[in-house]
Amino acid sequence: MGIMQVHVTTAVLRPLGRRLRRGLAGTRVGRRVERALVPVGRRMLPSVSEDLLHSILGTLRGAGVPAWVVGGWGVDALVGRATRRHRDLDLLIDRAEAPRACRVLEAAGFRRIEVTVSHVCGALMPDRIELQDAGGHLIDLHPVDLAFWPPERPGDGLVTGRLSGRPVPCVDAALQETGRRGYALDDKDHRDLALLRRSVDDAS
Repeated sequence: MGIMQVHVTTAVLRPLGRRLRRGLAGTRVGRRVERALVPVGRRMLPSVSEDLLHSILGTLRGAGVPAWVVGGWGVDALVGRATRRHRDLDLLIDRAEAPRACRVLEAAGFRRIEVTVSHVCGALMPDRIELQDAGGHLIDLHPVDLAFWPPERPGDGLVTGRLSGRPVPCVDAALQETGRRGYALDDKDHRDLALLRRSVDDAS
């Protein structure tokens, strides 16, 4: 399968799969579908490497767009090493910077494939802009109003982690855990949280 075929296939199937899972969320059938779809998605989508992560952060930083890593790579940044394969890169950005971030990433070869507002009710980062390049690599931008975020302590929780000795802007352990509330967590999410808690315990 060529690069363009992979790109078209994942761009079409991934949103369809997500809508199906949302519609069936919480049901017995939904749980079975989730278990069946996740391995398929992992086989189809390429992983986001650490080098690509640093490249994307550097591209945004060079354009004056601050971004903080969340999700699986955010956990690894706090732990200080890559611990598993990551199918996407989740980035927290200020909502006012979202249009510029999209333009910068589009100039770098990504294109928007989905924009969802409040896709997870009550979540800490409810909005998402999904972008994908021709190789199938995925970036999820999570725009928030940083002047009021996080709700309990605005402006706090933005820290610097490290990967291969290089600094990585990310959110702290408490926000990493809070940010997963409202989502249906799978095995990798539970592993991430356990790893994060062990890392916090070791540091204390």
